[in-house]
Amino acid sequence: MDNLSLDEINSLGTVDVVIPTYKPGIKFTKLIDHLHRQTIAIRHIYVINTEEEYYDARATDRYDDVYVTHIKKAEFDHGGTRNMGASMSDADFILFMTDDAVPKNPNLVKELLMPFANK
Repeated sequence: MDNLSLDEINSLGTVDVVIPTYKPGIKFTKLIDHLHRQTIAIRHIYVINTEEEYYDARATDRYDDVYVTHIKKAEFDHGGTRNMGASMSDADFILFMTDDAVPKNPNLVKELLMPFANK
């Protein structure tokens, strides 16, 4: 499986990312930048942000594929918020991230999809 080409992995289908956030900081900005450097293309990134007043749009404004939805703190629920993001996607694969989980390298999505290549 390690010898799969990027084309073979890309042929598995589309990938979207859902990220719930609350007071996102510098790690969130790094996360967004690193997701855009992945060897496997991410189609859309859905950010479900709790409390708009704590959100700095400069982290995402330069990307056309990032969609931000703001919710109130009372609306946040760990599973429900992720489900909200998932309902926005019609991708073949949805990757759920936290706002401070920065990929170590550009192969995160590739490594996560590889087990599906032989299914």
